[in-house]
Amino acid sequence: LDGIRLHSSSDSRFIFTYMEVFNEGGGQFKCASPMTLYWLKMKREMFTWGLKADQLVAFLDHSGFDVLVCKTHKELREEYLTENNLDASLVVGENIVVATISQ
Repeated sequence: LDGIRLHSSSDSRFIFTYMEVFNEGGGQFKCASPMTLYWLKMKREMFTWGLKADQLVAFLDHSGFDVLVCKTHKELREEYLTENNLDASLVVGENIVVATISQ
């Protein structure tokens, strides 16, 4: 994160996703089936780190960033799905963050 901060203007924002840790097993989709885990392994998309939701602010603050927005599956469902697709499956555990350089 230091490189992002050092090479960005003070009003820059960056967007990233992170895996939320629900237990000591590390970051993972909350309801991942064995087939999902197998597919991710075959695609070499193994999750190597994650955060508990209450650790996000401190994690970014340590590197000089502030959280502007953090969206979970709940907020995304409320804001972007309509009556026609409210029952669509959304991934639980991958959260979207918008952050800015601390002033």
